[in-house]
Amino acid sequence: HFSDRRDHVLAVRFSNFRDRDRSRWLADNEADVPGFLARLVESSAGVDFSARNIRGNTIHQMLFVVPLAFAVLHFFMFLFYRELRGNLYYALFAASMSLLIYAPFQAGRAADPDTHWYYGQLSEAASILTLLSSLRFLHHELLGRSPRFYRWLVAISLLALACCWVIPMNYVYIFYAVALFPEVVRVTFTGVREQVVGARIIALGWLSFVAGCGLQ
Repeated sequence: HFSDRRDHVLAVRFSNFRDRDRSRWLADNEADVPGFLARLVESSAGVDFSARNIRGNTIHQMLFVVPLAFAVLHFFMFLFYRELRGNLYYALFAASMSLLIYAPFQAGRAADPDTHWYYGQLSEAASILTLLSSLRFLHHELLGRSPRFYRWLVAISLLALACCWVIPMNYVYIFYAVALFPEVVRVTFTGVREQVVGARIIALGWLSFVAGCGLQ
């Protein structure tokens, strides 16, 4: 509640020297730098916004349980029938996807810079692992094996993850997404063309996944 005075002063002091060095390479994307969020609205609008925000965040956070359940299911299927290694690769993909949904949500709501940084790095690592595990699953199920370049891809990924403190991983993720997408399309199209069992279902799943990412 403000008084009848025309001018009002809102003063905020923010100090975070510990995270200054970490955030140097994030200068191009200031939304990722730990800080605070402030809004100045009417009280009724603020209550409505908070209600919508909590409802949306709750639904978003619940989504990570779906791929996590698939990860646990397929991992146990692999344990009981290890000849079907595709279950293991799919479990790794689903677990990475679950982490990719969970970690950014936690990073955006962290109360201190260290927690924000931890979940941010976890999110970026999950993005790389999701791409690698999904491609490994497609190679195994549709081609029967991974091509030789996949080993180099794994080595580069491990190096990038080891250097995540100094390398802007968001740029690495964009590079991987652009570089791997043609391979995903090639493998999926090959499986459908050669009428591999389950290829059409996998293709439909990937189309739905890509469409969902585009809408997001």
